[in-house]
Amino acid sequence: MEEKIKIILNKIIYDKLNLYEIEKKFDSNGIKRKITESENNNESMSNFFFIMNDVYLNRLTVQELEYITNSIKQLDFSKLQISKELCDFLLSIINKLLLPETSEKYLYWGNRNYEYMAPSDSIVLSFHYRKYILEDEKEIERQEQIINNNINFIQEKLGPLNDLKVSVIVFNEVMNIKSRVI
Repeated sequence: MEEKIKIILNKIIYDKLNLYEIEKKFDSNGIKRKITESENNNESMSNFFFIMNDVYLNRLTVQELEYITNSIKQLDFSKLQISKELCDFLLSIINKLLLPETSEKYLYWGNRNYEYMAPSDSIVLSFHYRKYILEDEKEIERQEQIINNNINFIQEKLGPLNDLKVSVIVFNEVMNIKSRVI
């Protein structure tokens, strides 16, 4: 159930932030995606962005959980067309679903350094790309500049514009994110 909710939330955030347009910029600039796998081999609408937060069903009321469970039963995951009602409902409880209850200001989402750190009150998206397929240093720098500009745009403009606190953590093909360190 958590995996299905995460897929739905990923789609909602992807659509709300219009990440499709950013992915088109990456594609047109030769930025290659890193091959990723979901736990249950579920297809994703994104080539680059994925929610990292855990889903906390235990925080939901019985009514909220019933509503989500019944709504998910009616969804066709091959098309993933989410009703406006379900979308609005999940957005209204998104912090309850995704944000951990912690007194820590920041959490680590990979190695224990600032590159993999995000505020604990943010929805954390991972961004996966292939950095080391390039040999030209200038091209690597150009692509990293495009990536950084767009990630900053997501965090500083798109997130707040859509009433979401979003952090994006960059992972290249060297970084493995199987476990989260808190």
